[in-house]
Amino acid sequence: MDGLMKYFTHGTLSAAAFGTALTLLAGAAVAQDATLYAPPPPADAAAIRVMTAGGQAPAVLVGSTRFQPKPGLPSGYRHVKQGQLPVTVGAQKVARPFAAGRYYSIVTGNFGREQFRIFSDPKPSLSKATVVFYNLSSMDQVSLKTADGKITLQPNVAHGASASREVNPLRVGFAVYQGSRKLGEVPAVQLRRGATLGIFLTQAGRPQVFSAPGAAIGR
Repeated sequence: MDGLMKYFTHGTLSAAAFGTALTLLAGAAVAQDATLYAPPPPADAAAIRVMTAGGQAPAVLVGSTRFQPKPGLPSGYRHVKQGQLPVTVGAQKVARPFAAGRYYSIVTGNFGREQFRIFSDPKPSLSKATVVFYNLSSMDQVSLKTADGKITLQPNVAHGASASREVNPLRVGFAVYQGSRKLGEVPAVQLRRGATLGIFLTQAGRPQVFSAPGAAIGR
């Protein structure tokens, strides 16, 4: 992995607050990399996916579109008409804006008075692959690195924060660390130019690796 350093470029960091315990989810499927990436939304729609940060996976309604993720696994991105739409999780119903051409991750869980949080995901880059790391746990100072631990893509991500970084397309594995302690690994996946890979550290149980869909701008 020593030669990989030249492939990575600087990224961005965004934050919101919440979390407890942990499970590692990754946008990585070794056998079928091509199935990871969702097509771009139409001109009048947003792309939305749903996942749970805890043990339960309640149904989520965005407008009239129903999402039913499996526990510990994100749903795929689905296209939803742009605009101010009601988001319903259990007994909570709150209107939120969704912009055309944008990507969103709705995360359900126990966040005090709120039962969900919404992340505005970065648009895929035309020239690079994009890796997004979501720290949905209660742990701070969590870093995303290459699988061998030699290259840090996103250092010291706070709980409730997401961090994105653009990289050149290549096949690479990842690992999540808190200090020198490895929390879990993501199997090697082929990163695609114009596509986004999501890696999630969530609230429930021991570190585990799951597949998660990503976003793409199209071929």
